[in-house]
Amino acid sequence: MEGRFHEQYPDDIQVFFQHPESEDPMHNEVMWVTVIAHDAASDAFLGILLNAPRHLKDVQEGDNVVIHLPAESQLPVAREAGKGRLGWPVVAAGSFSETLIRGVRSYRQGRFGHHPPGIQACVDTLGPVLEPAPQSEPVNLRALGHYVLARCLSEQYETVRAINHFEEVLRLTPDDAFARMGLLAELSVLAHMRPDALPSGTEQEWESRYLAQVAVARERLQDSQTLRLLDVIFSQTEIEAGEELTPEQLEKRRRVGAGAFRYKAR
Repeated sequence: MEGRFHEQYPDDIQVFFQHPESEDPMHNEVMWVTVIAHDAASDAFLGILLNAPRHLKDVQEGDNVVIHLPAESQLPVAREAGKGRLGWPVVAAGSFSETLIRGVRSYRQGRFGHHPPGIQACVDTLGPVLEPAPQSEPVNLRALGHYVLARCLSEQYETVRAINHFEEVLRLTPDDAFARMGLLAELSVLAHMRPDALPSGTEQEWESRYLAQVAVARERLQDSQTLRLLDVIFSQTEIEAGEELTPEQLEKRRRVGAGAFRYKAR
């Protein structure tokens, strides 16, 4: 696959999709897919379809697709539908799983906040079924729903609601590093906010919650990128780098670091 990815978007690659019913080669399509995982046993890749097909009916924009690179092929190929082209399970219309799939598709179409209608559709789809979440549904599906909704809420700057859902993910799956970083980022926003601008709670409460999560992150998130980020934020150099800081501002930076940060992860 090396050398076939987009120069500016290194996760994206063009993939050949063969129409499962038509013999007309004009009904085959080449579309862009973002690769998100690789299975070493089968040497197959899992991706997200970035285009809306013109002819294909068994796949649509935002779907998971399984792709592989046949010998001597110029382009990766999406597997036929009967051999695992789609990554989504077959679910009943109106079920929690079907709603979750629609929410995830909307989240992907939201493109990290660059397409607001997609983000809004994600919130409108998942909010009603996760506030509160049905306790009868599997833990992994509830955790996924809370995470996706939290990400969409954070893109809309609904910080407190996003925090609530990130915390729910961690209650269900305590080792979820993505949710841990998402929670930490949203708490950093409130910890650095002016007291008169806080949507709820007090300055001391949000600072305390943020610093508690900083301590947890240092203990549990051992990847170097996360630790470097925290080291920079809490470094004396960064804390004192602001121009014309008042004594109160400097004291706050010494408590909660040099600034807030955002976290985006698909």
